[in-house]
Amino acid sequence: MEVKITKTAELVKRFVDRSDKKQSQICLEIGLSPYSNVLTLFKSGKSPLPIARSAALADACGCSEVEKKQLVASCLFEHHEDVITALGVFSGGVTSVEIMEAVMSVNAMTANA
Repeated sequence: MEVKITKTAELVKRFVDRSDKKQSQICLEIGLSPYSNVLTLFKSGKSPLPIARSAALADACGCSEVEKKQLVASCLFEHHEDVITALGVFSGGVTSVEIMEAVMSVNAMTANA
């Protein structure tokens, strides 16, 4: 069976491979077992990166805020393409990154309330 390499898998591979940390350390930092091969599965596209782990993975790999938004948006789009597409239609064609920026700013406001 052929595995489709997704944009999220490509981003995960680039960020993890670029990091100077071992995969086991990255796993620990994002709340996964350091003994698993789960990052390899995320990098290969054989297992989807959970949305809830995407921002933490970007942080653990030392990504910029822009890269973190790209990873979260890509992950969200892969898990909920239909919702993101609908939001884009109803909001005048905004991009998934712009949607994620709006979601992240609302989350920051509610966390500080």
